[in-house]
Amino acid sequence: MGRLYSVEQHGGHNMFRCNFCSLVTERQGDMLRHLNPKDPNRCKVRNWEAPKLVYLAAGIGERLGSFTYTTPKALIEFEGVSITEMCLQAFSKLGVTEAAIVTGHFGGLIRRRLGDRYSGIRIHYFHNPFYAITGGAHSLWLARAFFEGKPAIIMDGDHLIDPRLIDKLMKASYENCILVDDTQAVQKPTEETVVVGRDGIVKYLAWSQTGELFRMVDPEDIVGEALMIVRLGAKASTALSYEVDRYLQEGRGGKFEIIEPLNNTFKRHDTWYLSTQGLPWIEIDFDYDLERARSEIFRVIKRGR
Repeated sequence: MGRLYSVEQHGGHNMFRCNFCSLVTERQGDMLRHLNPKDPNRCKVRNWEAPKLVYLAAGIGERLGSFTYTTPKALIEFEGVSITEMCLQAFSKLGVTEAAIVTGHFGGLIRRRLGDRYSGIRIHYFHNPFYAITGGAHSLWLARAFFEGKPAIIMDGDHLIDPRLIDKLMKASYENCILVDDTQAVQKPTEETVVVGRDGIVKYLAWSQTGELFRMVDPEDIVGEALMIVRLGAKASTALSYEVDRYLQEGRGGKFEIIEPLNNTFKRHDTWYLSTQGLPWIEIDFDYDLERARSEIFRVIKRGR
C-alpha cells in the first residue's frame, strides 16, 4: 500500500515497524531517523532516493492585479525572501537535491534570482512559452522526463507554507500523499480545490471555476481544501507522466490544469491525505490573499520557526 513503516499495537502501546528491514522501535522519532538517508545508522535495506521537486511557476497571476505586472507570483517576498526560496530552503534541509522549475511569466527574473543552484539544490529550468494561454498541465508536461519513474514532489508555485508542513509531507509513512486543510469548512467553492476521500485515502480532487462544486460533490464527502503539493512514488510519477500526456493529446479547448491527470493517477495508486493540523499556509491567488499572507500567515510561520 506504499507505507514506509507500520504502526502496531503491543500491550496497549504503539510500536513502529520498518517495512523494509522489519526493525521495531517504540518511538516514531527513532523510526524517522532510521529511514532518513542522511543518518549514518539508516536502514540499509531501503534503497532511498530523494524525490525530485517539480515547481510550477509559469502562471501570470492576473487575479493579483498590478503586482504581477512586473513580478511573477513565485517571487512574492516576505522580509526579502521569496516564497520559492522558502520552499527550496525547506526541501534542502530534508534531503532534496534537484528541482525542476517551470517558468513562463517573467521567467527570466526567477532564473536570475535563483541561478542554477540554490540552497544546495541543483535547479533545472523548463520554460513554457505559451504560458499565457495554457495551464498547469502543459507546464507539467514539459518537465515529465525530469520526474517520470522517480519519487517526486509536484507543487504549485504560489503557496506560502509553513516548513513544518513540508517536513510532515516528506516524513509521512506513505509513498503517495497530499496535504489537506481539514481544520475549517470550505467557504469559497469557486476558488478552492478540495479533497474528496474517506478513511485517509483520496478519492479525487474537485474544483469548479463556475461555482458548480457543491452540485458535483456532497459537502459531507469533502475532507477539506487541498494544498497543491503532492508527493508521489516512482510508480505513481510514471502514471502521472502518462496521464498528463494523454490528457493533452485529447485536444480539448481551454486551459488544461493538473487536477484531472492527478485524479486518474489516484485511481491507480492509493494516495493518502495528511491533515495540516492547523499549521499555517495560504495559496496566493488574489490581492486579499496577499494581504492576509503579509498581515497574518507569515507572522504565524515566523513565530513557529
